[in-house]
Amino acid sequence: MQPVIDRCIPWRVPWYMWLAAAVAVLAGIHLKAPQLLHGETLLMVVPGVVLVLLVAAIMWELPPAAMVCGALALTLFSGNWTTLGFPGFPFVPDRILLVAALLALILKSPGAVDLPRVRVRGVHLLMLFTVLYAIASGVLADTMATKATVFDLLDRLGAIPFLMFLVSPAIFSGPRERGWLLATLVAIGAYLGFTAIFESLGPHSLVFPHYIRELDLARGSAAATGPFSEVVTEGFACYACAVAAVIASVRWRGGWRWVAIVVAVVCLFGSFLTYERGVWIGAAAGAVVAGLLAREARRWLLAGVPLCALAVVGVLALVPSINSTASSRLNSIYPVWDRQNQTVAALNMIQTKPLLGFGFDNWANTATPYFRLGPNRLLTGFPSSTRNPYASGSSSSAATSGGSGGAGSGSNGASGGAGSGSVGQVEGALHDTYLTYAVELGLVGATLWIVSVLWGLGSAVFNRDRDPDLRPWRLGLVAVGVCFLVLCAVDPLLPNFTPLILWTWAGVAAGGAGVAIPAARRLPRPVARPKPTAAFTRTGRLTHT
Repeated sequence: MQPVIDRCIPWRVPWYMWLAAAVAVLAGIHLKAPQLLHGETLLMVVPGVVLVLLVAAIMWELPPAAMVCGALALTLFSGNWTTLGFPGFPFVPDRILLVAALLALILKSPGAVDLPRVRVRGVHLLMLFTVLYAIASGVLADTMATKATVFDLLDRLGAIPFLMFLVSPAIFSGPRERGWLLATLVAIGAYLGFTAIFESLGPHSLVFPHYIRELDLARGSAAATGPFSEVVTEGFACYACAVAAVIASVRWRGGWRWVAIVVAVVCLFGSFLTYERGVWIGAAAGAVVAGLLAREARRWLLAGVPLCALAVVGVLALVPSINSTASSRLNSIYPVWDRQNQTVAALNMIQTKPLLGFGFDNWANTATPYFRLGPNRLLTGFPSSTRNPYASGSSSSAATSGGSGGAGSGSNGASGGAGSGSVGQVEGALHDTYLTYAVELGLVGATLWIVSVLWGLGSAVFNRDRDPDLRPWRLGLVAVGVCFLVLCAVDPLLPNFTPLILWTWAGVAAGGAGVAIPAARRLPRPVARPKPTAAFTRTGRLTHT
């Protein structure tokens, strides 16, 4: 007898729920952006809502992987939706698609009925405990009341990325779904790479959306930030997409293989155009470690290192603008002073509250009194009430006087720097993610986060599942993961794309370790009954027994 597979009946959304969703969307737009429901825009909003719901109905029939791929692509513009004309939270397309993918997996949409079950392992429980610890830390420090802190918890610390690490093995369990993800990353890489080139070298008219160029003009920098408006996120995203393009160049055939090769080259060049030293170091370290672990890639590594060095030297020699910007970035001393001063302040804070820290997302509010003047540097990266010499060359004296105040008679650097005893918030984030969590969550919370990251990435890379289709993803995760760990030591990691793509990738690489295949359900065997036989009784009658 053939076993009967235990399949769920797909759940299809009734028509009245789609109607209720349309009414809810229009009501939300009325509350968040009522101007869109008046005049000519009304004729665009109502058909737009209907079109979006039709697309949602179509995607509900598809596997959840389609929604996750769409969410990854739309995460490029996360934080800038209002600039693009969207009402803002909760009408954020990337978040809506992620929630829809999770609902499709839980409710067993027509595209999710054949997916394996999600398996909860020890690393997932540790990640959950880390998030709960951070919530408790923020509540005790009274920082969870702000929306920015909540989003930092969801994105920067990794509540949503950790959740994607849990469900990605099931969502991307098949080669078709992994192919969709690979194509999505290559397409994202093509956009990011060429946008970085247009943004830094021109033609600037090809930069899209236009807010990217407006921000570049406002800060007067040629460094590529892409749609993220941050060089670190742009550099990591370009590098991750370059790794995905390398995987695609091995798997794809024909003209698409050359497309993947071009995208890989363009993305690597886009990472270079961020002019961020941490990105350069992380990308190089990731490529070297992945090349050393992969037996088939070592010969390519030996040939690729001198080729990349020659390409960089050639670009610097042929393009004077790149040479000038890169040289000034390499020789800039103020970012080094920022990091040194912030590191000293962070170590002072850890000595003050070593175990539990100052509270989640509380660095900027509490770090000012712990800055100290060093003998060979200005006191930069300091409170916003002090003019920063990194932003203006004429304020070195202010920073120097601030440093003197910080060094003298035990007074904090803020009062001396401001000149009037005012204390302001620290400028920017701490340029070290490990120290950030050690300061905010204490050594206990920082250890929980570090162990969660290392355990999660290590379990995905060294998984016992021997599926050959997952080997390129694991080697790629080595390159992307090493770059991530290096960036954590030298730059503040900002949401949303960086942790989301890292943990989605890790979930894909985990493969069979993160899913449980439903067991076949066998029907009960019928009870064996003797066949009736004919016999004659003593009376001569024929009976059946």
